[in-house]
Amino acid sequence: IALHQPKYESESHLNSAGGLYIDDDSNPSLINNEFRGNYAQSWGGGIFNESSDFTISGGLFSNNLAQYGGAIATMNTQKTTFQNIKAFGNEASGSSNSQGGFLYLGNGANENNFLNCIFSGNKSSFRNGVLSASGATRFVHCTFYGNSAVGSGAISILFSGDSMEIHNSILWNNSDVNEYEISVNTGNVSINHSLLNLDKTPWLTSSSNNLNADPMFTDPEGNDGVVGTLDDDLMIAISSPAVDAGNGDLADLPTNDILGQSRDLSPDLGA
Repeated sequence: IALHQPKYESESHLNSAGGLYIDDDSNPSLINNEFRGNYAQSWGGGIFNESSDFTISGGLFSNNLAQYGGAIATMNTQKTTFQNIKAFGNEASGSSNSQGGFLYLGNGANENNFLNCIFSGNKSSFRNGVLSASGATRFVHCTFYGNSAVGSGAISILFSGDSMEIHNSILWNNSDVNEYEISVNTGNVSINHSLLNLDKTPWLTSSSNNLNADPMFTDPEGNDGVVGTLDDDLMIAISSPAVDAGNGDLADLPTNDILGQSRDLSPDLGA
């Protein structure tokens, strides 16, 4: 099943799935959907998914709110794939244990892939400003800016059995209570051919060909001066150190960027 271009806006539910519920008998692909301003008291402000294989291609998640997974939460979902997604200003809050400003991965998650995604201004009142991870997670050509957590993990915190790979990406100005971007309890994290402040992710298992310099975004807080709103412009300037700094030999390199422009063998970093 493919759901093309519907919009879910300002919907709410007192339990889970503020915008859309996907049960365990379904196996949908969501294409160019928009979820704006949806709310669930418990799981998944925009979407609560229980299918085993979940794919979203294109679309926008903005200003969604829930206790677990401000925009999306899953349960018993083994594989998730997100490509060409914009996630702006989603929030996990409502309890002292709220997690996953954008996404909360529940039981069963073991393979999670993100390609050409932008995460700006997502936040959590406890842990995991962007992603409450589970299993193996891989980011390729993604951009993280201005995400935050009151507790640990502005982007994510990893525990036993968790691993994270990040390639050809930009991580900038994300902060938790300790000013860290990615926190590690007992998991593993590898970042390569990316731009970030390495002092903000001190537990790297492996790291190579990374840059630590201002990425020179066009206007990351937009005209309103607020991170995580739709006027944020996270394109990089021509003089950015992220230009031509990526690894063009990745097996799963997206051939186009989030704007549909083709990549060459020296791709720019980020989405």
